[in-house]
Amino acid sequence: MADFRIPPADLLAGLIEQCRKAGADAADARIGEADGVGVAVRDGKLESIEREESVSVALRCFYGKRQAHVSSADLSPDGLKMLAERCVAMAKAVPEDKYCGLPDASMLAAGDLDMDLSGEPEMPAEALEERALAAEAAALAVPGIKTVAGCGASWNRSKRWVAASNGFSACKTGSSTSLGLSAVAEKDGKMERDYDSWSVRFSNNMPLPEDIGKTAGERTIARLGARKLGTRKAAVIYDRRVSASLVGALLGAISGPSIARGVSYLKDRMGDQVFAKGVYITDDPFRELGMGSRSHDGEGLPVRETHLIEDGRLTTWLLNTPSAKQLGLERSPAKLCVRDGLTRCVPAPERHASQRVRTTHAGNGNEPCPVDHLVEGHAAQEGFAHQPMRPDASLAQRLEVPKHQDRPPEAPGLAVQVR
Repeated sequence: MADFRIPPADLLAGLIEQCRKAGADAADARIGEADGVGVAVRDGKLESIEREESVSVALRCFYGKRQAHVSSADLSPDGLKMLAERCVAMAKAVPEDKYCGLPDASMLAAGDLDMDLSGEPEMPAEALEERALAAEAAALAVPGIKTVAGCGASWNRSKRWVAASNGFSACKTGSSTSLGLSAVAEKDGKMERDYDSWSVRFSNNMPLPEDIGKTAGERTIARLGARKLGTRKAAVIYDRRVSASLVGALLGAISGPSIARGVSYLKDRMGDQVFAKGVYITDDPFRELGMGSRSHDGEGLPVRETHLIEDGRLTTWLLNTPSAKQLGLERSPAKLCVRDGLTRCVPAPERHASQRVRTTHAGNGNEPCPVDHLVEGHAAQEGFAHQPMRPDASLAQRLEVPKHQDRPPEAPGLAVQVR
């Protein structure tokens, strides 16, 4: 990790002060650092090793009802001074946005907001290579598998500090390890491929590499011989891994900007039955060492367990502060529940953890800035859904099924329960 001569929290405080001196009315900023190692194997041999080390700073400035965003990898005193001046100059030049601004200090999350979500200690490239080779060999051992298109393992660690001129500040640390591969099979001149992939805090919370390889191979073989159906009326059964994209479509439809602009097909459906009865979708930010656990949202506001879908009914919008203002909700903070920069109105009642099946979303090993991601994380056991990470899939495309294990669940995210 980076060796900061000046503590990052002090760098952020100084950067915000530079923005003030340059004429900004308010500002918030983030410093992030990440490091990691990844290996790829092919045909039983090491193909590549990659090492990542990065540091970055992101800044947002407000000038009246105008705002601008900039980012940089230069954390030197001169670099930060230039960043602040450039951001303020940009804010002065852009059109007004009457809904922009930071939350009031009275609404900020209180208490100790720093989080340490460190999982697996740093894994050497040799250990990652061994795991990847074992997974590849297991996939190739499945009868009918022609080749493995890609197989890799990685370990990543990240840390980020955030601060704002309204007094908010927090720090979050996290690490994870991942393993995944894609297998290829051929029948009658037609080729098919499928995958299995995992990203978890601790390697013992994912299946053995041999099991991951075998699963990828068996999924690929199962695709062979598929045929088209004629036009008909029939029930559609989705692969469990499609669930994340289905939930992702819901999240997009109830997001604040879509609702405020009136472009969502659910904009007039608050309280309506949008899923079958017995379906519950819950956001839980407090799972221990979860891939998406958090003590605050992307704007520094409190988080809580929130029920998005209650017995099939839509109960909340996902709003950030500008969206809440645009919809006239900014004067009712007691009715707002916030997550990852997204404020939810009309929170549903609490439900005991034993009544939920959690669906979580695999991360890429780096702890993302909360405001950037609705869903993160992965893994679970005994009634809690596992989610694998496909190498070429986006976060919203990754999902898997539960398998019984004796370990407690490790990741938070969206809980999907069907009764």
